Amino acid sequence: MLEYTILVTLVVLMVVGAMTALGRQIDHTLPQGAPGATTTVTPATSTTSCPTTPTTTTTLPGSTTTTTPPSGC
Repeated sequence: MLEYTILVTLVVLMVVGAMTALGRQIDHTLPQGAPGATTTVTPATSTTSCPTTPTTTTTLPGSTTTTTPPSGC
């Protein structure tokens, strides 16, 4: 039982040491590698024209009216 306790303690100490070293490396590298984020937004331009009014179809015998909204916009 004592051997397992010593083994687990050593493994925990190794993991803590590795995480500390990794954290120091990241802390040292990150400010130099990432000076600041810049974002450029370019609005999209459309070269096609979209119909502004819906299409209406009326059928007289059944008095049915169908309205189709513009598509592709």
